[in-house]
Amino acid sequence: MLVTVAVVLIAPPLLHRLLGPEFGPAIVVFQVLAGARVVAFWGQIFAWGLAASKQDGAYLLASSLGMVCSVPLNLAAVGRWGVLGVAGVSLVSECVVNGACFVLMHRHVARSSRAAAPSP
Repeated sequence: MLVTVAVVLIAPPLLHRLLGPEFGPAIVVFQVLAGARVVAFWGQIFAWGLAASKQDGAYLLASSLGMVCSVPLNLAAVGRWGVLGVAGVSLVSECVVNGACFVLMHRHVARSSRAAAPSP
């Protein structure tokens, strides 16, 4: 996460120097996508937890929710906000998938804990 903060902060001078001033509008898009990578990184914890506990159907559900969110939002955003809107939708879609993975993994752990608990 610290690397992402550094990347976001250093992006304006770095991209300006590497790509030139004509790529200035790409800086904000780059920063939004860097934020999306942080969300994706943290979400992998729950996604891999689902995979490790053989909850493939739950991961498919979470991914499907992300797709259902991503496709219409991208279609709406691209015309109005262009590539910045699409980058924002990427961030939102990652949040949807990872939030779903968290909820589904939490439910699985709760069910497993109840099943494994000794009866009084």
